[in-house]
Amino acid sequence: MNKPLSTELAQLKDLASKGELEAANKLAIKLSNMSLRPAAEKLLESICTHYCLDLPKMNGAAIANSNQIAADLTKIKTLSEFDELTIKEGISIVSCCMNRNDNLKKALATWIKLDVDEIIIVDWCSSTPVSETLADINDERIKIIRVENEPKWILTYGFNVGLRFARYSKVFKFDADITVNKNFIELNTFESGEYVRGNWEFAVNNNDEDQKFVNGSFGATKETLQRIGYYNEYIRTYGWDDSDIYQRLSISCGLKIKYIDPNSLFHLEQDKNERLKYQSVNKHLFLDLFEPTEYYNIKNKYLTCLEDTWLPNKLADYSIWQVSKNCWNSLRITEEIKIEDYVNKDAEKYAVLKLASWANAHLFELLQRDSQLYSIVLDHFDRRIPLSSSIHVIETILNKGAEQDEFDFVKGCGLDALTARKITFIDGLATSFIIEVDGKEGLLQPSFVKGGGISEKNLTSAFEGKTIFITSVFDEPKADRLDEYLYCIEENLKYFDLVVLLYERETGELSRKIKEKISGSNITERLVFLDYNKRPTFEFIFDMADTLFPKAIIHVSNADIAVDSTINKIPDFIEPHKFFVLSRCEANAKSKESQGLILNQLGVANTFSADMWIYCSPRSFSFKCDFEIGTFHCDSFMNYYISQSDYQLFNPCLSINIYHIHNPEFNSSESKAIYQKKEIDLRLEKESAINDGKTPI
Repeated sequence: MNKPLSTELAQLKDLASKGELEAANKLAIKLSNMSLRPAAEKLLESICTHYCLDLPKMNGAAIANSNQIAADLTKIKTLSEFDELTIKEGISIVSCCMNRNDNLKKALATWIKLDVDEIIIVDWCSSTPVSETLADINDERIKIIRVENEPKWILTYGFNVGLRFARYSKVFKFDADITVNKNFIELNTFESGEYVRGNWEFAVNNNDEDQKFVNGSFGATKETLQRIGYYNEYIRTYGWDDSDIYQRLSISCGLKIKYIDPNSLFHLEQDKNERLKYQSVNKHLFLDLFEPTEYYNIKNKYLTCLEDTWLPNKLADYSIWQVSKNCWNSLRITEEIKIEDYVNKDAEKYAVLKLASWANAHLFELLQRDSQLYSIVLDHFDRRIPLSSSIHVIETILNKGAEQDEFDFVKGCGLDALTARKITFIDGLATSFIIEVDGKEGLLQPSFVKGGGISEKNLTSAFEGKTIFITSVFDEPKADRLDEYLYCIEENLKYFDLVVLLYERETGELSRKIKEKISGSNITERLVFLDYNKRPTFEFIFDMADTLFPKAIIHVSNADIAVDSTINKIPDFIEPHKFFVLSRCEANAKSKESQGLILNQLGVANTFSADMWIYCSPRSFSFKCDFEIGTFHCDSFMNYYISQSDYQLFNPCLSINIYHIHNPEFNSSESKAIYQKKEIDLRLEKESAINDGKTPI
């Protein structure tokens, strides 16, 4: 695979600057034979001329042009030298952008209306160079510095390049998605001894959450920014960068705070995922409660407290050279200052403890007993493991004195309803394996799969892209009803890569019948029993599937549902952001022939009813599902809550068939039999109360 041009140009300069001229000449000749854009060609010529490299394709005019640029290069070669130039009276605007070119162009259209002396834009390795995006804007005040070879967005690094390059006595810093009114400068003046900054509280108080991102806009003197070393480059992930620089302007420089007029600037709205796309942050809630940025914010706050004081002499330095009248290119030439692992870990620990103290008193109390177990909470955050499971794991470790590394395989795995449960893998039916759960109090601990050829190490990768069917079964005492279950299991084994039976084992009759019916068949290697001593909730089933079968296509239904070959259409259409539900066809209990979809009073398919739920594991979005499978209203509740999440919900029951195999003459399910109308209504009433009075059907 070819390297990006920007990477190869950076490599060329690096080789030449180190004196490795033979390798540099070869690379220069290779690049000179490529079809380059004018800006890239000028940059190549400048590097080659400055370091006396071979470039056969250069003509006399190009050499003359490169000689002039090379002459400029000899004057100033590094960003630190720029920072030592005399400060001029006037106003600079500084911004930085990585692949936010469209928003930048909209914002720039408002900045150029201001009475300022220069507008500096740092292009932090954008896929499309900012200079190309802004090529049709003709304003001599615009200066673009493209920093090469930086694949990850680091706000403090990027903005420091622009702030240090700024030449004027007053500097306003804007993100690339901040637009301003034409009277912004007049409304937000500041004198010596002051600085002006945005304030997120104005937006929150005005019930305009999106505008809280104006918080990062500020104005200060170049001299005070130099004195504090600009942004703190210990901060390399999202959060606390603005708060830190404001704190140092106030405390270190003793400046008085003024707040930017909230009506003088505006944040361009954008999707949260887009905003965080190039950030090294998780995209889901911390402790099931806080925005992920809250965690990173607090972690970076503690990081800046634990590390040495940030000083100007610690700033990263860059080589910098002019490629055209108003454009420069730059490369970082210093190593990143190392932050010791113990500092990072302490910052993580204190952030977890802080947020735990706000979120969950019990969790906070557990972590106070052994704060080293904070890593299990971070595991919850990284892998979207339910908080209740993390608490369960911590409780088990504290109560039983187990070693933490015993839980690496499925630490906090989401099987909190299986209070403990050691899973053991034993030889089962024919070449299959059976997963059994002993039901005693304890923690989920993996062992080895013997019969199925799957080990502890590869269990979680063995099912990627596979179709997994999960249902709940019990030892049905009535032979006819048991036969219906057996029929469905046998049929479903024909079409799924794996069938998992959550087995409420009492007599063992169902497992014996299955062994008699399908022993020796090659489909048995795709059958798994998981002993479970009560009817599972959907939440438990989904947590289990997300843990044991990541990246699989999960199908969940009652035990009396059978599929046919149309189920094979699902993998072509299912995606992580889609959730499928399927309404059922009734089937003749004896002949098993379809009697068509259940119809509503209008004579059309009753798509409000559903009997199978299908998604890609692990779940992309959370939703309420803490009710037992097969209970009254569960399908309506599920449909409602999934539809209220960020999932796209589909019911392709006209194309994909599932069949309800059940003789209506009997219903031996004791769990269902105890539900009388009063109890059904009570369940609906309770669920409505949880849902702010709205009936979730």
